[in-house]
Amino acid sequence: MSDKMVLIFIERIWKKLRFSCTFVSKIKLFIMKIIVIFILAFLPLYISAQEDIRERFDALQKYEWKEAFEDSGRGDWRQKWFLDGELAKVENSHEGMTIHAGPTAGSDADHVVLWTKDIFESKNLKIVLGKSPVKHE
Repeated sequence: MSDKMVLIFIERIWKKLRFSCTFVSKIKLFIMKIIVIFILAFLPLYISAQEDIRERFDALQKYEWKEAFEDSGRGDWRQKWFLDGELAKVENSHEGMTIHAGPTAGSDADHVVLWTKDIFESKNLKIVLGKSPVKHE
């Protein structure tokens, strides 16, 4: 939903609350108006922050980065990585690396971290990952 659409939506709610109070008690109406005022007050700050993040991201994308680490994911993953996670596992194939946090798809209890064996001393590090979703049957 675009920012303009959000503003239009909020404006319509405001008008309904302002002129129609047959279905809402005066207390609920007051609370709703405060919420709308709060949203209208802070929405420009949110939009401004989003624009600032986009500008900084675009500037960093133009930076001349030096590659410090690369892995196609097709070889033995143990050469460049180590695994952290009780139930986690990594599989390599000709398509790349598949990382499993645990045996149950969609389980929030399973966690995985794949650490590089290399140590990076730079303050600024750009990580580019190619990922494809795995279909669970």
